[in-house]
Amino acid sequence: MKIIDSSFEKLNINNSTLLKTKTRYGTKEPPAFTVNLDENSQNGTLIKTYGLLGEYYDQWITPSKGWFEVYKEFYADGNIKVKRIYNKTSPGDYGKLYEFDKIGKLIKTVDFENTWKTSFTTITEIADKYAKKSHYLYFKSRTERKPRLQPLS
Repeated sequence: MKIIDSSFEKLNINNSTLLKTKTRYGTKEPPAFTVNLDENSQNGTLIKTYGLLGEYYDQWITPSKGWFEVYKEFYADGNIKVKRIYNKTSPGDYGKLYEFDKIGKLIKTVDFENTWKTSFTTITEIADKYAKKSHYLYFKSRTERKPRLQPLS
């Protein structure tokens, strides 16, 4: 499962759509400004970008399908600072975390799964096989917020 990698990225901090969301933050002088943009891609992925201009930017990328969402933090100039994944439904550390210096050089990699006896992907494959073997149907009704397992009749 490769959702993110250690490649350099740069956020376009001069994106006109992002800059249109600029609002004053606080009352101290000189003034500080934030940006806050939510975008939906054609495939249903939600991209939320937040930033304090001149300080940092955060970005959450949440696909409509799948277990994980991607978190990225950027320096004030838009260069990547941190890249990692989070499980949408369960707290904890999964996959890899990448940290970069201000010029974009990879300085640290943390593999949260290196001490696991199995991977998250393998666990979900085992659960899927068990559900099929036990004739369970996984579904999400229109009125429910959380998915559930139902035995097949």
